[in-house]
Amino acid sequence: MSAAHDDAHAHAPEQPEVSHPLLWSALILGIMAFLAWLFFHFLFQGMHVARHMEKIHTDQAGEPEPNHDQLSRNNSQAVVDEGQAIYNAKCASCHGAQGNTNPTNLKPAPRNFHSEDWKNDKGGSPYALYLVLTKGYNTMPAFPGLSPEQRYAVDHYITETWTKKLNANAYVADNSDDLKKQIPPPGATGVEGAERHPERVELKGPVRSLLAGIAHGESVQVKSVRAWAALARNGAKPETAFLADRFVALVDAQPALGQHLHVAVKAGDRKRFDTLLAGSDGSGAVRADFSLASADQVGGLFELLKGVK
Repeated sequence: MSAAHDDAHAHAPEQPEVSHPLLWSALILGIMAFLAWLFFHFLFQGMHVARHMEKIHTDQAGEPEPNHDQLSRNNSQAVVDEGQAIYNAKCASCHGAQGNTNPTNLKPAPRNFHSEDWKNDKGGSPYALYLVLTKGYNTMPAFPGLSPEQRYAVDHYITETWTKKLNANAYVADNSDDLKKQIPPPGATGVEGAERHPERVELKGPVRSLLAGIAHGESVQVKSVRAWAALARNGAKPETAFLADRFVALVDAQPALGQHLHVAVKAGDRKRFDTLLAGSDGSGAVRADFSLASADQVGGLFELLKGVK
């Protein structure tokens, strides 16, 4: 009886397949059609909204000229201090924190502000150096992200701090009469063909109001991080005072980086902090003040910042 049951089971008909290739094809085509409908639905919605909004224009003719005569003469301590902060963030990686070294071993070496003559063909007057920062010169890059006031601040910091005191033969207090004839009047468009940097293009219409809330939130965060850095500097011991001062300058010049450093400190992530501070994160920005500091010095700064509430 068992053998008969096995024999009957062995010859039982197989169950038919429930699925069919045509069913799967129809399902896939249906999904593709639905996704295509979604795409075009939102595309046409966006096009409809865009017709009623003002276009965003970027000025490709160049930024309006500042008052070069006024900025050339304004070498007040406040301007020099601003220039120092920007120099430490943007220039020290090539020229050195003291303006006389080559920490990244560039070839040819960048200018030594303590002893060498100016390399650009217009000399070392305020407007001549402004043009170098605006357009670049040979291997020296341009800095279009800096405002005209910031470029002049860097110029005055370099010339008043090092050139005037240590390299007097290269110090030029004012622009020559010939150079003054080449200086565009205030409000003229363009600096010898320089384009307005995207970071400083003024947004118009609805876009400005749309970003106003975001900008306000970011400004609050920036002020908070700057206050945090300043509190750390005020509480620094002599052995960490120099790095704390440089840290404040770095945060002032690069607030976005300051926010990342703040997050790393609050998370107790010393490795991330060291990487960001020294510029060894692949960004290409080598910050000599911190990359040349000892591990103990950086560690002291990290602990100092951790203690700020």
